[in-house]
Amino acid sequence: MEDEIYWSRWRRPDNNLPQVIMYIKKLANGKWTIPEIAPFSGVVSDGGPVFNLKGDKLFFYSKRDCNRNEVPQNNIWYVERRGVNWSDPVKITSTINTDQLQAGPYLAENNNLYFINYRELSPGKMALARTEYVDGTYTTP
Repeated sequence: MEDEIYWSRWRRPDNNLPQVIMYIKKLANGKWTIPEIAPFSGVVSDGGPVFNLKGDKLFFYSKRDCNRNEVPQNNIWYVERRGVNWSDPVKITSTINTDQLQAGPYLAENNNLYFINYRELSPGKMALARTEYVDGTYTTP
């Protein structure tokens, strides 16, 4: 919406481990509010917020939902606007998210999703991936 701004930044909470957090500011009575942690962020690292064109879906990367025995990796998630609130975060399909890192989502006008990832095609290196939005689902990158 035109009266909100979302962004992410690094911080060091009390445990001194770096964490990426998403923030929001709202325009109220012609003035911007004090930044607040986005309602779906703040527990684990979440960043790179990007809206779809309608403004009712927000994509981001997150380290949530990691197996405790694994090194936490970013995956692509989204939330959907429900009135003035947001849905619980939803992890995008396994065709996009793997056991490797995914980050930096960018949503094109046609809803194709571009993002950074580590894949079998480029072991140990980052690559730019694209997944097409076809009939309401995302294709394999």
